[in-house]
Amino acid sequence: CISDFSLSETVCEDCVAALHAMSTRLHAQTVHGEGTESLEQMLQLDVAWTLVNALTHHPRSRTITEYGVHLLGSLTSHEHLLCFKQRDVDCLAKQVVVSSGAIPVICEALQQFPGAAQVQRWGVQTLKSISDHRITRRLGAKKTDLYDIVIDRPAPGDMDWLVAVRDTLVAHGAVALVVVAMELHPGEESLQGDGCWLLSM
Repeated sequence: CISDFSLSETVCEDCVAALHAMSTRLHAQTVHGEGTESLEQMLQLDVAWTLVNALTHHPRSRTITEYGVHLLGSLTSHEHLLCFKQRDVDCLAKQVVVSSGAIPVICEALQQFPGAAQVQRWGVQTLKSISDHRITRRLGAKKTDLYDIVIDRPAPGDMDWLVAVRDTLVAHGAVALVVVAMELHPGEESLQGDGCWLLSM
């Protein structure tokens, strides 16, 4: 329903919240080796594009901002991508999320809600997830095997894309926004770690 942007902000908030709840359930299934098809379907149904447009049309809604930013990050998280049949982390999901225009709207969210710890934490986390070039591969042969290995280097041919992502972050003021988030929320441990990672890339 959130693809219809003529709907009221309240209706869009309910839709984004429902989508977030569904994603949370899928994440729990993923941990147990299930949910792969549903997660792939979320990408195929242009969920990233829909979320970006919801964030663009309702930039002052904290509910849409919190859940929307978190959902964009969950689409590119290591845990979800482990189920994508041996695909690299730097794969379709990250490209889809970046191509949808996620970086500018996440930067706008960070600027719009500087005092909201959850928005700042999820926003910085999502920017880090999008930018993370590490490769995660599934080692287990069965659906219940969750062993994996992380290789801390770009895959061949990924450097141009990574440079483009970094340039987009800089162009939209992500560096300054991350620094402000870290200054305003010194007690948010995950934000501090993700922020340091982003500033070092």
